Formats: sequence, structure tokens, C-alpha cells
Amino acid sequence: MKITVTERGGFAAPVLRRRPDTVVDTAELGSADAAELEGAARTAVARAADHGGTEHRARPDEQNYRIVVDDHGDQSVIKAYDSTMDPAVAHLLDRVRRHPANADDDG
Repeated sequence: MKITVTERGGFAAPVLRRRPDTVVDTAELGSADAAELEGAARTAVARAADHGGTEHRARPDEQNYRIVVDDHGDQSVIKAYDSTMDPAVAHLLDRVRRHPANADDDG
């Protein structure tokens, strides 16, 4: 499973625009870490689907996130904002940040 996080917006927008996406491939993690991260990702995807998938209302002054979960070719996209983020999505972001990440050179 590959998880890609793009952070944008908020007061740090000029800095975040230059920051590469955070990419974690669970195939590069130990089995316990991979299982934990994959479980968090599947839970976040399910919760996002239960709540309409993604948010569409613009919040320009707020940090926002685009999370792509690629589960062996099956891609899900979660869009979230700090003030309205589902706890399962916040948990996934926390887990992604705890693992060494690669810069996504493709964009």
C-alpha cells in the first residue's frame, strides 16, 4: 500500500507549496509497522466514504490535506481540513508522519 499526503493552505501556504508530497510505501516497512499503517489507512478510507468521501467547501485560511491511498491499484482520495477532520483521518496523518517518507519526484 502506498500513501501520499499533500499539505496545502493555511498561513503556511507559501512554504507548503514548495514542500514535496509525503509518500510512504508500506512494502518498505517492517511487518508490524506496515500492518498498523495499512489498518489506519483502511479505517480512514471507510470513515471518509461513510461521511460523503471528501469535503468540498473551500477554507483558504486553514491547513488542508489530500491523502491518496493506493491499495494495490485501488485508489481512494480523502480531502480533509484541520477543523473538521475525522479522528480516523487525523490518526492516519499522525501514523504517516511517524514513518520515514520519500519525496515524490513525480509531482
